[in-house]
Amino acid sequence: MPPRIEKRPEVARHNVPERKEFELYKKGDVIRGKYEVRGIAGKGGFGVVYLAYNREQNALYALKTFHDTMLTDRVAREAFEREIRIWVNLEDHPCVVAARWVEQVQGRLFVQMDYIAPDAQKRISLHDHLSHAGGSLDLGQALTWAIHFCLGMEHANAHGIECHRDIKPANILIAQDGTLKVSDFGLAKAAEAAWFAVGRKGGSPVWRRDGENIGFSMWESDGKARCGTPGYMSPEVYRGERADMRSDIYSFGLVLWQMATGDRMPPFKARWRGNMEFFLTEIYEQQMSGRVLNVNNHLGPVIKRCLKPNPSERYASFGELRGVLELMWTRAMGTRFEIPQTSEKSAAFWNNKGGSLQALFRYEEAVGCYDRALAIDPKSAMTWCNKGTALNCLGFHEKAITCLDRALAIDELLAVTMQLN
Repeated sequence: MPPRIEKRPEVARHNVPERKEFELYKKGDVIRGKYEVRGIAGKGGFGVVYLAYNREQNALYALKTFHDTMLTDRVAREAFEREIRIWVNLEDHPCVVAARWVEQVQGRLFVQMDYIAPDAQKRISLHDHLSHAGGSLDLGQALTWAIHFCLGMEHANAHGIECHRDIKPANILIAQDGTLKVSDFGLAKAAEAAWFAVGRKGGSPVWRRDGENIGFSMWESDGKARCGTPGYMSPEVYRGERADMRSDIYSFGLVLWQMATGDRMPPFKARWRGNMEFFLTEIYEQQMSGRVLNVNNHLGPVIKRCLKPNPSERYASFGELRGVLELMWTRAMGTRFEIPQTSEKSAAFWNNKGGSLQALFRYEEAVGCYDRALAIDPKSAMTWCNKGTALNCLGFHEKAITCLDRALAIDELLAVTMQLN
């Protein structure tokens, strides 16, 4: 029989689940018979990240889903699908948190990401490391992570991501081997597009990360719509102007200042008095003054240039910034900086990427990925089944049946099971 056709789900415009946003799933729940929820790995301005065990792959992953208010409109959903597809297309890079798989369950979008396990001190993000540091990071560590960040952003820029738009310590993860990894590519842009799609109804709440920090928020005042994390937005983003790579460089300059000083908060601060506009204006005025305190160290000149109020006076790209940082490394350490290497892509990688693209209805691209997986491992019944499903959705029914026959010849039980799911 031909592979089962999976139609694009219809989404009711105002069909929002009654359960609270972060109570969608609890420990022990199983999502689509595949993901066993082990707990919540994090919450943020976009949604929630579950720690989930993938029964098919016998591995732990971070499983991210999004606020219902961002997904009830067709245009909003398509904005998230578009940005997640770009994230999936980043593929493997040592300084990027990879999006391995994307799928929809009952109209809800899920992204399976690499799980970055905490270290012995339960630190996962740069925010965690700064909270436990008790002072500034040593120059070698700060330079290492800064260079890693630039490498991740260069890779993203080269693969279609113009800017990140929500750079902050909480979105920068540190693997147990000490490699920095940038996360949440494109989600700020998607959230903004989703908010506009629903007519900016109410925006998102001012999300308090803890007693001091305010997380990613969306609000409107004086006829301007703004999206971002207060304290980490560049001046031009506050003014409602278009963000670009130099806006990201400004935000990273704030993070670099925190690494150099050990401060848990960015350099331009304001006291929260319950009014977002007053709060942001006070920060903006400090930014525009051009005065950056407590940067009398080796990184001081780099930080000051990143934080120039005029975007044209900042570094033009993360490649230019990395060149300066690597030169500092060589002078301080007496050796050349060792660039982390990307491992060779496996058949499983190409199969997973194909599945993610297929979940986003990019069937032709998915078939291309399955072909690359089969060139490495031609005896993968799962990949033959996946390719058959994608071909069937494209209308190539005879080719789809041929793929399913190949899968049945390799593993009849698996092939039948996949068609029934």
